[in-house]
Amino acid sequence: MAAKPKTFQGDLAHLPPALLPLTEQVHWLVWNWELRKNKGGKERWTKPPRQARYPGEDAKSNDPRTWAPYRCALDAVQAHKADGIGYALLGSDIGAVDLDHVRDPATGVVLRWAQQLVEEANGAYCEVTVSGEGLRLLGRATGPDDQRKFTFDRKTRAGIEIFRNTARYITVSGLQVGECRELPPLDDLIDRLLARYSGTGFDFNKDKKLDYDDIVKNGAGPGANRSDVFQSVVWHLAGQGWSSERIADELARYPNGIGAKYAGRLHAEVQRSYEKWRARKRSATRQIVVTPGDLPRVVDEAEAALLASGREFFQRGGLVVRPVLSRFKAADDRDAEGWQLIAVTRPHLTDVLTGAARFLRFDRRANAWVPIDAPNKVCDAYLARQGNWNLPVLTGIANAPFLRVDGSICEQPGYDPASGVLLKLDGQRFPPVPQQPSKDYARAALEEIHQLISTFPFVSAADKSVAVSGFLTTLDRRSMPTAPLHGFSAPIAGTGKSKIVDMAAMLATGRLMPVISQGRNEEELEKRLGAELLAGKTAISIDNCEYPLQSSFLCQALTQRQLNIRLLGFSKTVETPANASLFATGNNLVVAGDLIRRTLMCSLDARCERPELRRFDIEPIGVIRAGRGRLVVAALTVLRAWHVSGERMQIMPLGGFEDWSARIREPLIWLGAADPCDTISKVRASDPDQEALRAVMAQWKRCLGTISRYTVQAVIARAPVDIDFHAALLNVAASRSSGGTVSNDRLGRWLKKVEGRIVGELALERTGSAGGYPLWRLSNVGSSPV
Repeated sequence: MAAKPKTFQGDLAHLPPALLPLTEQVHWLVWNWELRKNKGGKERWTKPPRQARYPGEDAKSNDPRTWAPYRCALDAVQAHKADGIGYALLGSDIGAVDLDHVRDPATGVVLRWAQQLVEEANGAYCEVTVSGEGLRLLGRATGPDDQRKFTFDRKTRAGIEIFRNTARYITVSGLQVGECRELPPLDDLIDRLLARYSGTGFDFNKDKKLDYDDIVKNGAGPGANRSDVFQSVVWHLAGQGWSSERIADELARYPNGIGAKYAGRLHAEVQRSYEKWRARKRSATRQIVVTPGDLPRVVDEAEAALLASGREFFQRGGLVVRPVLSRFKAADDRDAEGWQLIAVTRPHLTDVLTGAARFLRFDRRANAWVPIDAPNKVCDAYLARQGNWNLPVLTGIANAPFLRVDGSICEQPGYDPASGVLLKLDGQRFPPVPQQPSKDYARAALEEIHQLISTFPFVSAADKSVAVSGFLTTLDRRSMPTAPLHGFSAPIAGTGKSKIVDMAAMLATGRLMPVISQGRNEEELEKRLGAELLAGKTAISIDNCEYPLQSSFLCQALTQRQLNIRLLGFSKTVETPANASLFATGNNLVVAGDLIRRTLMCSLDARCERPELRRFDIEPIGVIRAGRGRLVVAALTVLRAWHVSGERMQIMPLGGFEDWSARIREPLIWLGAADPCDTISKVRASDPDQEALRAVMAQWKRCLGTISRYTVQAVIARAPVDIDFHAALLNVAASRSSGGTVSNDRLGRWLKKVEGRIVGELALERTGSAGGYPLWRLSNVGSSPV
């Protein structure tokens, strides 16, 4: 005999707030686990309803006389006369959607499609079912009575079951998932699911209690109309999203099944029945009449159908985009996956619109309106309506709760209109973020983040703050217009640079950091980085930089809210939000040019020859995987506490990153951490351009002094007599044709580039001309600004 199942339920005496109105209704009953045999003789645990007042007596979900108040049901369970409580749906305004066999009761992991459906429910109450293997969505429903079951996997029995104003009861566990204070309307979701999975919005076999698994394998049974049952099976499987080919292949597997009647012509019969299903499906959707000269109306109606379909289509920059879960490369050539945005193409839009509406054109031969696929010109016209789309504007995708620009917390999965962010939690559960955390609470939360990186060999406290800043910035990036580059440098590989970057991505997305290579030149880096920004990545790392990192495009991506990015393979650009957290790693990473003031540098040094061989008690990525929800909330607690405190630090904001300074830098300093901006000075000190300028100035002062003025030719003429001066000039202006000589033209252009730049109280200045040639002098001008 099979062991009695474990009952998953919370504190039934204190149900979640959304269910409290139900406790005031006399719709309650109780249930016990009972082992029963089905028609085939197989034993299965069931939950038949019992009367709450008399738990030994059967209750009927269509007879209110057998129902009782909530308190009676609770008393029966507390007296151990019943295993659980239930609620009768008939005559109520409550609808339910059961997601059966979608959850692992041991780990709590939920199938991806089920999690996506929960997110689509957009705020409906959700709880774990008493078996622990499913989820249940509840909300207010006033539509027509319906009870429908759709099985998606016949082996695991995973699927959904829909209840609305029907004579059934539901068990109540009280194990709420997510946040819901009040039951929202559920009719729209129910109607969408009915249309999506039955194809027509009603059940073709509503009055026929068919066991489709048995029919597929063993046939219709004696006395049944095999043709009708065959069509029912095809329509049922088509409603689960099966193609006609897949249905025919499945039926062909069972020689004694329902397909036996059509042996030899099975595929043709399936196709014929399938086309009937498609026709019925389209008849239930909105119709769009396509007539010549009426394109604007047709496009308007097509967009209305698209919006009503519930598909995740958005506008971002100048593109219509949709989110997809894709595979990518992480550091060390590891495979990973993550959400990204891709542009909607005409073929995909044709497919979606054809499913969302029934397009009709007049056939003069048939003298009738006939169905057609969504016309190409309609799709092209719609995609070209840049600036006139009614689609939601998408800022980006987030995979963890976040703080909006105003400091409020977004924890509800789905599209958030206030921020324009699509929140996809992918089944991850997060504790609620404290609304009014104190400074001490925030300090404890920051310490929890510090413990996560306690084994990394940071050179200074400011380097440690850069790492923490990287974590917080990635979680908060969608709410900031700009943010600096976070660089990670170490003398040797294996010190932990890429791991810290992966940790930032793991906290924000639950996945490893997507990486790109630096490339051989700025153009390659621009193409790679532009593609990642177009894809809407949350964070991007330029991994293992081998050359000094400098790029005008990267500078723009750090300080501009929008970028015009060229689409690869097309002669067009699109304006795209530049709101990804950007990272760079490298052994002795060097940042040059205008990127210097935009970069925070975290230096690591294990002070050993083989740092990759070190052993530690904790593995940070594993710690994040096991406790990501808690760690993300700790990070957000730091930011939320700073927001609600009302305090402000009297420090000079980092130019170009004022919002970042206020949202990330100031909270760290407020809680006693080092200033991550203290690392900018060492970035500037290691600038190869600065070092080259300093060398030329030092040799110029030694050989030419700070009083006399010289033409470029005169400077070059004096250089060969001093090997060090000559070497300094070659470093900045070597001739391309002859590497051993200084180029007159290149030295002149270099002097113009560095004119007036102060290094150690010295600057090269242009002071008049002689014979048409500019004169240059090294001048004492005082100290440079910090």
